[in-house]
Amino acid sequence: MRSAAGPQTPRPSARPIIPPSDPYSSRSAADHADAHTVAYGASPYDELGAPAQSPDGMSTYGRAQNRLRDSRAGRLLANTGALNLWAGQEEEELDSTTAPPRRNTRSRKGGGGDGSPPQGYHRYLNYPRWGKRGIKRWLPSWKLIAGLTSFGVLVVAAAVFWFWNSVALPTTEDATLKAQTTTVYYSNGKDVLGTLKIQDRENVQLANIPPHVQNAVISAEDNTFRTNSGVQWTSIARAALSTVTGGDTGGGSTITQQYVKNVYDQKELSYTRKMREAVMAMKVNERMSKDDILERYLNTIYWGRSTWGIQAASKAYFDKEAKDLTVSESAFLAGIINAPTLADPSKDDEKKARAERRWGVVLDAMVKEGYLDASERAGMKFPKVIKEKPSTSATGQEAYLMEMVKEEAQEDVGIPEDKLTTGGYKIVTTFNKRLVKAAERAVKEETPDGAPKGLRVGMASIDPRNGAVLSIYGGADISEEMNQATKDGAQAASTFKTFGLLAALKDGVSLDSTYDGNDGRVITGAGDSRKISNFDSTPYGWIDLVKATESSVNTVYVDLNNQVGPEKMRQAAIDAGIPETDDLKKNLVNVLGSTSVHPIDLASAYGTLAAQGVRRDWHVLESVTRVEDDESVHKVTKDDTKGERVFDASVVADATYALEHVVTNGSGKTARAVGHPVAGKTGSSTDNLSAWFVGYTPQVVTAVGLHQVKKDGQSLDKMRNWPGLSQVTGGSVPTDIWTAYMLQALKGKDVVEFPEPSHGGEVVSSSPTPTVTQEPTPTDTPSQEPTQQPTQQPSQSWTPTDQPTGQPSQSWEPTDPEDDGDQEVDPTGDPNNGGANPTEDADDDGNDWLP
Repeated sequence: MRSAAGPQTPRPSARPIIPPSDPYSSRSAADHADAHTVAYGASPYDELGAPAQSPDGMSTYGRAQNRLRDSRAGRLLANTGALNLWAGQEEEELDSTTAPPRRNTRSRKGGGGDGSPPQGYHRYLNYPRWGKRGIKRWLPSWKLIAGLTSFGVLVVAAAVFWFWNSVALPTTEDATLKAQTTTVYYSNGKDVLGTLKIQDRENVQLANIPPHVQNAVISAEDNTFRTNSGVQWTSIARAALSTVTGGDTGGGSTITQQYVKNVYDQKELSYTRKMREAVMAMKVNERMSKDDILERYLNTIYWGRSTWGIQAASKAYFDKEAKDLTVSESAFLAGIINAPTLADPSKDDEKKARAERRWGVVLDAMVKEGYLDASERAGMKFPKVIKEKPSTSATGQEAYLMEMVKEEAQEDVGIPEDKLTTGGYKIVTTFNKRLVKAAERAVKEETPDGAPKGLRVGMASIDPRNGAVLSIYGGADISEEMNQATKDGAQAASTFKTFGLLAALKDGVSLDSTYDGNDGRVITGAGDSRKISNFDSTPYGWIDLVKATESSVNTVYVDLNNQVGPEKMRQAAIDAGIPETDDLKKNLVNVLGSTSVHPIDLASAYGTLAAQGVRRDWHVLESVTRVEDDESVHKVTKDDTKGERVFDASVVADATYALEHVVTNGSGKTARAVGHPVAGKTGSSTDNLSAWFVGYTPQVVTAVGLHQVKKDGQSLDKMRNWPGLSQVTGGSVPTDIWTAYMLQALKGKDVVEFPEPSHGGEVVSSSPTPTVTQEPTPTDTPSQEPTQQPTQQPSQSWTPTDQPTGQPSQSWEPTDPEDDGDQEVDPTGDPNNGGANPTEDADDDGNDWLP
């Protein structure tokens, strides 16, 4: 021990300390002394072997040990445990007062000057490390690393043990017990339109489910199902990596995990939910056999079309029981499990393509897992899937309305179909209950008695100020007819002339421009040449665009379309609201309406005119609220319905002015009965395969379309020789239905006038010297031969003559209504006419009832 009084005499027993770990411990004392002599210039022992003494009284060994302790090599030996410099302090005096100065006099508080810990000082965590300098001081030792790692493992094990025991399987295993009904209301928010709720499932035993059905599902959803512990750690790790790198919190679920999620309502999107799900899956795997898990899974999984379980799905997609499913059908059902709504091939081509791709993936997986021979897989074809049967309990028109509600909620609001039937929502629609009943009544009362069973009537009515669908007529029975307002279509016929007129006005053509309206003209342009005929081969002479619109003159509109450009007419239709499809051609006669459209399409497009050039997309949902917590899921605001201006107001005003003449003087004259200003257009295709009337006021726009199918339910039939009606044209039954409905739709509404026309644009003519002859005042026996000789000076006013000329006026009644339209010909002289069926206008009063 060191004394404050100075050096003391060392004890005779003092000797060099050579720890057992010293690599030189096998040396003799003499050898060790020689080593010290070399290192420090003097031997620590005298010639008798006793510690040598220095002149100041300290032994040579003590001074050597002092010097060793102060050297870098000594500190290194001390730190590695090869030499304990403090073990002999009580036996050997080390006089620091006479030792050479140390290299580093810096010291930590409470420690030695060389960074070593003070004598007797102990700590449990040697970090930062004593006796180390620079970066080595901060590098943990292997002992520290091993200790901390062991401690971490214990903590994780304890946490896992706690979490495992904290997660318990719920006693309720039926998710349907928590299902809530979704209620749909009319626009007033009080009258119930219908409800959406889950469909009863039919549980089947695993023994009644063919092995290839089971294997298809296992191959698609969990190829290690038979051997895993309820979870697949590689899949979980892959899903976790996807989440960390920007993916979602889903994925990586085994069949057992999916079963747990479905029956125990584990649907929250979070990491804790996935952890609970994994623990519950392992516990279920311990308590239940694999066959029990698979059977329950197949009976509870959602398969789209409001079906839960393999039995209901089999009937919904193939109209057969699960035990009769083929391998190909099984692969289809297995392939759509992850997203059934997005892979229903009866919906559209995109979903069909997804279904076919998934079907192929499942079959390939079955081959890979050994469940299917490659040769058998090579010969398989995609199965035929039946059309979806309505799952709503509503009947009549309510069934069609509910179908539209479901589709918009899924596609636009983003509520999955299964949530709609179990989530408990309050949905308020745009449908006006009174007008829905009025539409149904108008169709029933205005359709002639004895009309063929194959008649299809569709109607759609929209508020052009916000795009809200007020009512529709979808058909007689949803189990026999698809929605005639939104899904079943017919050729647009002359209703498309409105878009040709819009394109011309937008291009700077004036309504006062004159064109040759004679029959049988050959018009060349747009890479085509066609002979164009008018309805009943009527020659109109030189007329302006107002008259051409009023009488729906084919030759004038094809000429106008050629002048402006068919592509501009097509774009005008798209801008107004007609869906852009491959059927919408850019050819010379596209203005005659060979494109197939739905009533909702035409109502929306004409609504753009009613709104003075502002297009608004139609919608049927006003608001969606979750009942349980009164949370608003969707609500239409004014910003949502402000629309987009696609035509100048002046252009639309001129077009509306021309279309008003269809009602005041043309084939739509029946619509005058509503007592409001009305603009619109009739349309009839060749052979009366379709008939339309689309009319609007500033408050309401309505489209009515008719077509007829043969006994096969698909092929189009001519609408002719009905009891009491020789032929059906746009100015007949469609206008009658429209008028009966609009009388109710406009009931109590103020009369609103259309804006005055601007008569803008440049007056052009397809001939420098046309003569325009006005219709005469009708007589009891009108002439069927109009005059059509042009004079040298064109005139923009029509002067009546003593003899009738031109087309008969609106009050003319044919003398032989049985022959009305018998002279109908293809207006283009081409059986293809730019579409599947030739199109012409048949609206010049060819709509008379037999006496």
